[in-house]
Amino acid sequence: DEIQALKEEIQAPDGSDECGTSRCIKALVDKVQELKIEVQSLKARDVKADPAARSTKSGGGGGSGGASTLSRDDYYEDEEPSAQEDEYPRVVVSYQSAQVEMLDEVNSYFESWGFHVWDGRGVKAGKNWIAQWCQKAMDESTVLIVFLLSEEFLNSQACYDEFFFVMGDKMLNSRALPLMCNAETMGVIDAEKKWVDFKMKLGTKNYVHPIEGWHSKMKEGAMALMDECKFRWPEPAEVTKSLSNLEEELAERWATFRNVIEEDWKRLDENVICVGVIGSTDHKFSVGDDAKSDDGARAKELVSEIAKQLARLEIERHMEEGGAKTHRLVLVTGGFTGFGAEMARAFDAEREKMHAERGDAVQRPVSVYQFLPEGPIPGEKGQSNTQQAKLNKEAEAEILKFAGHVAPLKVNGDTVYVPDEGARFDEQSLVTQYGSDWKETATCRFGEWRIGKTEFVGMDNSERQRFLAIALPIMIMFEGGPGAFNEAKLAMARQRFVIPIGYLGGMAKAFGESGHKADWMKGKTLLQEQYAVLQRGSIEATKVEADPESKPGACSCPSNPAEVAAALSTLVRNLPESTASITVNTGVDLHMVVDAATGRTKLDDLRDKCYKPAHVKNGKEVGRALELELLNCSKNDADQGGESTESAQALHDHQAEGDSPLMRRSRSMIREAIAPDADMRSLANYIEKHGGNAVLIDGHGKSNQFFRMDRATMKLTLKPVIDYINGLYGEGKWLAIYGGDPDDFKEDDPYSEKSIADTGFLMRVLADEFKVRIVATQCDIYADYFFAEEGGLSPCYSHLKNGAALLFKTTIRLNEAQMKEPEYGGFDAEGNLVGASRLWFSAAIRKFVRFELAVGGGPIAQNNLEQCLFGNPNAPDPESLDAEGNPLPRIPVLYVPYRVRNCGAGRESGSWFGQINDWVQQRRVKRLITKESKERLPGRRVLFSF
Repeated sequence: DEIQALKEEIQAPDGSDECGTSRCIKALVDKVQELKIEVQSLKARDVKADPAARSTKSGGGGGSGGASTLSRDDYYEDEEPSAQEDEYPRVVVSYQSAQVEMLDEVNSYFESWGFHVWDGRGVKAGKNWIAQWCQKAMDESTVLIVFLLSEEFLNSQACYDEFFFVMGDKMLNSRALPLMCNAETMGVIDAEKKWVDFKMKLGTKNYVHPIEGWHSKMKEGAMALMDECKFRWPEPAEVTKSLSNLEEELAERWATFRNVIEEDWKRLDENVICVGVIGSTDHKFSVGDDAKSDDGARAKELVSEIAKQLARLEIERHMEEGGAKTHRLVLVTGGFTGFGAEMARAFDAEREKMHAERGDAVQRPVSVYQFLPEGPIPGEKGQSNTQQAKLNKEAEAEILKFAGHVAPLKVNGDTVYVPDEGARFDEQSLVTQYGSDWKETATCRFGEWRIGKTEFVGMDNSERQRFLAIALPIMIMFEGGPGAFNEAKLAMARQRFVIPIGYLGGMAKAFGESGHKADWMKGKTLLQEQYAVLQRGSIEATKVEADPESKPGACSCPSNPAEVAAALSTLVRNLPESTASITVNTGVDLHMVVDAATGRTKLDDLRDKCYKPAHVKNGKEVGRALELELLNCSKNDADQGGESTESAQALHDHQAEGDSPLMRRSRSMIREAIAPDADMRSLANYIEKHGGNAVLIDGHGKSNQFFRMDRATMKLTLKPVIDYINGLYGEGKWLAIYGGDPDDFKEDDPYSEKSIADTGFLMRVLADEFKVRIVATQCDIYADYFFAEEGGLSPCYSHLKNGAALLFKTTIRLNEAQMKEPEYGGFDAEGNLVGASRLWFSAAIRKFVRFELAVGGGPIAQNNLEQCLFGNPNAPDPESLDAEGNPLPRIPVLYVPYRVRNCGAGRESGSWFGQINDWVQQRRVKRLITKESKERLPGRRVLFSF
């Protein structure tokens, strides 16, 4: 009846009331959508009551009893997963409401295939949709993210945010499955320039076309993605330290700023710690009649209370010269309106009050720094044919996007607008002063705030965000959307403390509830309790939530700004001095007794598996044969060598002297030894026994992979390099050391998605075609992967036959999603070598290394090449310096560029050569290329060796 009444009103003869007609149409759409949600709830209730209904397309139409009391909350419960979610893998769907019928059909298919489907209709009224949607997308139970692409989808800001949030994240991107809702959609994307970003993202994915039988194609695509990810959360992108020119420059800029800040505070004999604020830039802090009633007023009260308590906070920190001193906080913001500006205002006012209370005659040091982008690089304007000119043009456009709206604006050197409370941007005055084309003719830059000190760094907002992630040890996050979330991830990738104030909502809430909690809280009840208060809004709310009898989401306890501010102050005061020092040892102690009766250890069992058992071959019996030499020493071996192997307990002992060469100190703790001295001697002896020459091998890993690779291509690629090395040392007089990747390449189907063309395959060709002896260095948690169940080598490690392996103790780091993963190699955040790289460049092994050979390569390979050529002199205990602090000789590098198969968003497969290729374009690297290479390969964009 309601729908019919709305239709009659829309079709009334008097059509002059356009606003009224639009309102009726919107009401009609909303009503239809509400009914569709009701139908979906009924379907879900039937499925939960009768699992057999999952196999039908409609989900069943029965079970109407009690339907009149159904609400969307009965099914769409976001606080606690349903039993259905726990039992089945989840698919998250992004759609625009115009495609709701297509959505129902897609959902029905996925449910019939055994998935639980979650889409935007699961967001409760009053909840932040983007926070919940992103939380579901990031959850480890989500195995697929499906996009229903249409012209309406392209024009929806909400859909745009969801699409680019997923496609711009390497972990989430690997789960994305785009589906074209109609044949016209791709034509729209191709025809209009404004959809170029969509086109670039789609160019990296296989999407489902709207043709007959599309549902089977969708199933094939889903199966391929899940097979590739093996039903697990995909391996995160490497976030080891990148020493690119940009980050080096930004780090140097911060060192300069830091010195200025410290010198300023020394006038009061004070030490400082910088803490940053990120979050929503468009939050409206209410004033006037609403100042005590609405969300804006409550947020302002909270920010004011937090600023007061942090301004007066004192923190004890140990000093490098010994002893501990009191530190105060200096607030740093990104220079935009919203929470950053409000915190800056309240923090600075409290510091002014404190200065007056103390009655200091000395001028008050700067308490607040607001960093904004510098803008285009001077001197390049007008050179439209240069790449820098293009970047400058983009930076200029970005300035006018933010300055004059959420940041101060400077025109021709004068700040003409500052977004203080109540201030409005008067563009007409600029037109009067500079002309109607002032945006094109005048020089526009970010201006200066009136609070604290405004500094400028980075060409654009992304560089400014990267700068703050490098600079600030602590970041506090209020509300925010995908932009703030990505900024927080940048900070986490550099192992900074990110503290979300979750109860205000936004991405901070999703951040706080999605497992983004660092190891520094584990086992620390005080920190966990304070963190909980920040997420729930008061101590009473955390007690209610902890009550097992309370209903999820039923808590209506009011927030208490004083309690939240006190919790944040306590958390900041008790944070560890550095997250970079948090390295967790895991894996198996190879010397641990596994059989009380026999005293056999894990290492003893592994040694037995190195032998292929007796078997019959070609009608003849073949005896037990050694296939792999395991170089790890037992305790008896170590004792006979005159030195005892370090036990698991000894790895944690903080000895002042007598540390193993592989024991590394970070700024706040001693890093754990990952291999005993006896094991390192065993590896050194093995190298010496087989010629005394070692070549380190790196290449594209499982994430990048080699483009269009097969055995003949790999052999052709390696032959010139192997001939070169054989010419220097002799065939069979050198061996290859690599990181222990398995060989999952399928030679009968080399170009299929299931065929992994990475360094493991490279090593197989090296062993089979060139008879090179291979040594694998791998984390001990993967020890069993080397061997077949009955003994002998696993097929994926057949290239290690007649070779050797050394297992090292696994250490764990936190990746950019604050999830644990092994440290395979490369640098950590402080520049220390980790994983296999620590073994390769140790004093015991380095003397045998003749070359590092890189056939392509990603971030870890880049770090290894950097260690060969430049070392890590700035690390707390660098491996590239001798005992007197002098640089060790460079290790020559042989580089063979090879195209990447999985180039990532915005790149066509095979169009990129990988992270190493980008790195070797740096001037400091290019100047090391040998004269021989330049003469042999003139004009090549990437040269052969240096």
